[in-house]
Amino acid sequence: MTRDHVCGAPAVAQLTVQPGVNEVVAIARGHLNRLVTPFEQPRATTVSEATVQVKGRVVYVAPATEEPVALFLTAERSEAIALSLTLVPCAMPPRELTLRLAGADLLPPARLQVTPASGNPAALRRDPDQALKQVALEQVPPGYTLRAWQGGDQRRLCSGGPRHHSPPVMEGQRLLILVARARNRAGSR
Repeated sequence: MTRDHVCGAPAVAQLTVQPGVNEVVAIARGHLNRLVTPFEQPRATTVSEATVQVKGRVVYVAPATEEPVALFLTAERSEAIALSLTLVPCAMPPRELTLRLAGADLLPPARLQVTPASGNPAALRRDPDQALKQVALEQVPPGYTLRAWQGGDQRRLCSGGPRHHSPPVMEGQRLLILVARARNRAGSR
């Protein structure tokens, strides 16, 4: 992919990102760029020549050169989910880009939390109820990753599967959790 290709592509305001998949995105050269993350308290890690500031859910990036900025975004106290970006400085106005986590449509990004790495993944393997409790609280348990539904997941289920949509999936070493919401549409409770 060339700089001209990246810089010539239409600028999008929202980008769906998937952990483990690098996204190449155009940003403004010589200006401040704003990345709105799905993390309550993000951490930005780079070795590139760029000024990077974190304020709340937002990461500000100002490239110092024309070289692409390689950036990993994680939650402040957890490496469970890492978003990989290659930001290509282009001649364009400053931009704001909202990053949405793939498969998290049922988990509003404003409420998605990744639990601190100080949690004990081994304990969660022994007690899956704790993992389920954290998912119910809209948290990604330590040792788990949030990802999009994949076709091969169907054979991993006891029976049936999602009928109307492809839910996000929390995957741990021994447990696969489909994340969905249930609504009572009946007149009584």
